[in-house]
Amino acid sequence: MEKIRVLCKNTMENIAVEAGTTLLDLLNKLKYDQSGMKVLAAYVNHELKELSYKIYLASEVRFLTYDDIDGRRCYHRSLSLLTQRAIAELYPNHTLFLKYNLPNGQYGELRDKENIGQILSLDDIDIKKIKDKMKELVKKDLLIIKSKIPTSEAKEIFLSRGQHNKARLI
Repeated sequence: MEKIRVLCKNTMENIAVEAGTTLLDLLNKLKYDQSGMKVLAAYVNHELKELSYKIYLASEVRFLTYDDIDGRRCYHRSLSLLTQRAIAELYPNHTLFLKYNLPNGQYGELRDKENIGQILSLDDIDIKKIKDKMKELVKKDLLIIKSKIPTSEAKEIFLSRGQHNKARLI
C-alpha cells in the first residue's frame, strides 16, 4: 500500500503512514501525550474531522481536546447523541426534543410519539435511570458512525421517531 506523509501540528512530528490510515490509528502511532485530555476530533488540512476519518493524501493534522472550542462542540454533540440513545432505549414510545443549549447542559422535552403534544414529566428516579443508562453505554465504548443515506430514508427515520419538524425540513 502507498505511504503518505502526515505532519502532526501538535508534536511537529512528520510521520509516514499507509494511505487510508484513520486519525485514531495515526494518534496511536504518534504516542501523542494529551496530558490526560482525551482527543475528540482533529483538523485535517484545516477541516474538522472525526477520528474515524481516513487520510489518503499528505496532510497536516492537529488533534483537538476539550480545551479546544471545536473539541468542546464535538463533546457536547456526542453527549446529545448519547442522551438520545439512552432515552430511546428506556422510553421507546417517546422522542427526545432537545430545545436549547444552556451554559452547563441542554433543555429538552420527552414527548409521546403517538400524541406529540403530550410531554412526559421526569422525576428524580427517571433522571437516575437515564444517567445510569448513559454510563452503561459509555462503558460499552460504542462508536458513533457517520453515514450518508438517501433523503427519503432520512425522512422515514425522522417520521418513525416522531420528529415531524425535521422530516419537513429535508
